[in-house]
Amino acid sequence: MNINERLESIRKSEKLSRSKFGLKVGKTEDAIYNLERNRASISKEFIELVCNTFNINKEWLVNGTGQMYNISQDTLDMSNVFDKIINSEELYKLVHDITELSEEKVKVLSDLVEILYDSEKK
Repeated sequence: MNINERLESIRKSEKLSRSKFGLKVGKTEDAIYNLERNRASISKEFIELVCNTFNINKEWLVNGTGQMYNISQDTLDMSNVFDKIINSEELYKLVHDITELSEEKVKVLSDLVEILYDSEKK
């Protein structure tokens, strides 16, 4: 996949028409079509604009390496937590039940979990 095809992938991932994508990056629908079809060159400034506008990993757009989107460490950590919850019936039920508790009871539970967690680390 070349940079022009990756540009089209970004637009489709964002579920935008060429016209709406163009509005976000200051280009016409025809200009976006020409960029996607490799009929026009993609400037460094345009690459920066696309990456900043859509939170795109510049290495991916330019070279095809890494993930399409920039992902923060917090997002990666949360993704790992969700994977654990989804893959464990007990954790899934526990999280579901916690969401039904009052804030006061969640605080009590949080304090208890912190005590248990600290004892595991010893």
